[in-house]
Amino acid sequence: MALDRARELAPELPETIAAEAEFEYRIKQDFPGATELFKAAHQALPGDVDILHRLAVAQRRTPDVQGALDSFQLAMELDANHSRSASTMVETLLYMDELERAEAVIDRWILRFPDARDLRAHRATLHLGHGDVETALSLFENMSPWVGSAFFSLATNIHFFERNYPGAIAVWDIPEVAEPAENRGAIGTRELYRAWAYHLMGDRDRSLSEARRGIELITTAAPTESYSDAFELATLATIYALVGTREEALATIDRASAMLPVGGDQLFGSIMAQGRALVLAMAGEREAALDEIERQLQGPYRFNKWLLHLDPRWDFFRDDERFNRLVAPEEKNEF
Repeated sequence: MALDRARELAPELPETIAAEAEFEYRIKQDFPGATELFKAAHQALPGDVDILHRLAVAQRRTPDVQGALDSFQLAMELDANHSRSASTMVETLLYMDELERAEAVIDRWILRFPDARDLRAHRATLHLGHGDVETALSLFENMSPWVGSAFFSLATNIHFFERNYPGAIAVWDIPEVAEPAENRGAIGTRELYRAWAYHLMGDRDRSLSEARRGIELITTAAPTESYSDAFELATLATIYALVGTREEALATIDRASAMLPVGGDQLFGSIMAQGRALVLAMAGEREAALDEIERQLQGPYRFNKWLLHLDPRWDFFRDDERFNRLVAPEEKNEF
């Protein structure tokens, strides 16, 4: 193994330390440990923007979210062409529901990189976060598809917010949308979203057909022994909840949450907890769901109230006064 050889020959080199950090981050998933090693590598090579960017990516998985933002900012200051840090910083701010800060970064960097695709997708997502579905949709419709998480997230969700369920189904025919759903961690996502769209259209037979296909794909996939397993279990739990198999839904989301707790992964653990809130609500555990929503409306990574307010996948819960009070958004912002 190259890392073992580097440890043997030159353990003190910053490149070796950075490789150690990458091992801690990707293989052991020890994010605090990876952060400390990346900090040591950065101290030895303060001008290496790639190390600084990787430090920020590790930091955002720990409670030191502000440290991650500071590291992204420093990377951008050191290299005016490092759009990757700008895009990942915006993504982080969107997860934090820090829309004004995200907007400021987009405005600064999109002028320098007008063709930066992820920044354009993030801008559309920003409009959704402000409750402006019309502008978000207009931006989306003027994009050429590409394979990437920013476009994938936008493309697979935006039609739900405009309540265009045939569009939410058809978007999966775009190759650049379908391809990421083949990656581990995303297995079953296509079937869940299509099942949801058919469900909201009132087409129970097609919804069940998609749901069954998703269940089969996930339950027959070999475990990866990584956080990808947790996300696929969360998808499975949501499918179970959608088709009304309550006990399986609750047991499965508990397994997923135990694999990816907030305490072990600040970012992905928060995303998991937000998904858990939806499964609990769909499975009839209303008070537990509302408690989780209330927790996930706090920082650092939190629900966006406009998205909860607009998303038809939460419509079944709108008869609950506490839910409506929790998710009531501020007046729509114009920007």
